[in-house]
Amino acid sequence: MKIKQQKAIAIVLGILFIALLVIYFAVIAPLLSDGDDTVVPLETLEGEAVGTNNRYLLFPQTERSGIQSVEVHNEYGTYTFYRDASDNFQLKGFEGMSYNQELFASFVVSAGNTLAMMKVTDNATPEQMKEYGLDNPQAYWILTTTTGEVHQVNVGDILVTEGGYYCSYEGRDSVYILATTLADTILQPVEKLITPLLTAGMSQNDYFYAENFMVYHGEELFVRLTNKEPEEMSNPNAIIEPKMTYPAGYEPKTDMYYGILYNFISMTGTETVKIGTDEAILREYGLYEPAYTIAYNFNDYVFFVFVSEKQEDGTYYATSNLYNFQLIAKVGSDMLGFVDYDLFSWISDYPFQPNIQNVASMQITSGDKATDVNFKLTHSKDSDGNPALEVNSRTADGQTGYISNDYVYNFRQFYKTLLSIQLHEEEQPMTEDRIAEITGDEDNLRLTFTYTTLTGEEVVFKFYQYSTRRAFVTIKDVGEFYV
Repeated sequence: MKIKQQKAIAIVLGILFIALLVIYFAVIAPLLSDGDDTVVPLETLEGEAVGTNNRYLLFPQTERSGIQSVEVHNEYGTYTFYRDASDNFQLKGFEGMSYNQELFASFVVSAGNTLAMMKVTDNATPEQMKEYGLDNPQAYWILTTTTGEVHQVNVGDILVTEGGYYCSYEGRDSVYILATTLADTILQPVEKLITPLLTAGMSQNDYFYAENFMVYHGEELFVRLTNKEPEEMSNPNAIIEPKMTYPAGYEPKTDMYYGILYNFISMTGTETVKIGTDEAILREYGLYEPAYTIAYNFNDYVFFVFVSEKQEDGTYYATSNLYNFQLIAKVGSDMLGFVDYDLFSWISDYPFQPNIQNVASMQITSGDKATDVNFKLTHSKDSDGNPALEVNSRTADGQTGYISNDYVYNFRQFYKTLLSIQLHEEEQPMTEDRIAEITGDEDNLRLTFTYTTLTGEEVVFKFYQYSTRRAFVTIKDVGEFYV
């Protein structure tokens, strides 16, 4: 018989079988039925219960409110969640550590609702237990109820069809099949339940009050920012303003800085990769001698975050003192990418930003000393209560000048030109040797500009010409910038 004929016959027989099946259930079966649809109750062993759809429960269903503790043993280790005196669940040994409430709810359901897909046998032999992977289970959990009852469920092999797991109840020879949801709960490492939280304590209403924000590259301090005192602030309407105190008194990029600081309200990584650390584990993730350290103060508490080198996937490993460095999280570059920023990225394009009302004096000296003048600024209020300014000048050769508030307009315009000085970053920054060569030669110094604030802080700008159109700038003798 040809293959095509065989296929045709098989199709016809298949259609005939389906037709007969429909006729049986639609016509014949109702005629044979006595009308009694009563479900036959399951016969249960001691300790078993019957759940929904007339299916076996390995032990009576226990809701979250009835659970005292769940102890899990799997290939990743052992952990226990328990109910504390305040009726909250805690992870034993890591009390206070935050966990994902949604995932924990699924975990509790898996642990307390052992609704079997089916029962395989009631009298499994040792050979059968071995066949089902229950002689040496891959995992087990022990649930203790609030009334003191203890239940242990063992997890054996997954079915060949991967549609469930062979399971047993400790002390009983029965074998059951439980759903594959165990793979997402009981069989997972505890880290899957833990929120990868690194910082806390600040809110959207107060995060900008954080102070002494520092970034270290290795053990070397790279940048430090803190908040200005009220008398230092340029904008009288601002609540707070940041200032850079290291490596020099540069004007920071305020928006960028507050964007970074905002992430520390509750810095949460993409996943928790490890809880419970020691030196070996910290070394494994590049955190024992971290590539970067972030520190800041908030409400008399100092936070530390250790950060690894950037990984191949663009993320970082990080740990913090929120949980005493016992949690390691994977964090995206959207949160921690700033640790790789160069100094220029932190500094405002406009380095001279002080409010004129906070400046006590200014000194301008050309490189050849042909111009050397000091301006002393006296601040007061006019009859209408508006800020008033008087300027006294003195040159190096003793010549003096005076500008009253009525004629100070031109000086204010001159001050505005200083505010417009803009820094640039070279595409190929100079080497340290080249910078030393330029700044070490006084013939290259074209201008020194010094201002002193009312609080006594002195800031010195020096401009060194190194080409016909460009000058290298130092602020407080530190510089990586060009105008």
